[in-house]
Amino acid sequence: MLKPGGQVIVVEMASLQTGVPLSDTAGWLAKITGQAGPGPDLEQLLAEAGLRSRRETVEVDGSTAGLVVAER
Repeated sequence: MLKPGGQVIVVEMASLQTGVPLSDTAGWLAKITGQAGPGPDLEQLLAEAGLRSRRETVEVDGSTAGLVVAER
């Protein structure tokens, strides 16, 4: 449930700074859990649920996150 004017933010993709131990571990986990590679079309799924969405990219300390921001 999302009330009118509410937002949901999905972290669709993350790329951690290289050379950081957590980065290597996260990449390994994504591969063995099957989370690496293309995912569902979130914008389409959100539109079918009646939500408006947009994509944003956020960079922090050499790491990048791809977000899908949806609003009712």
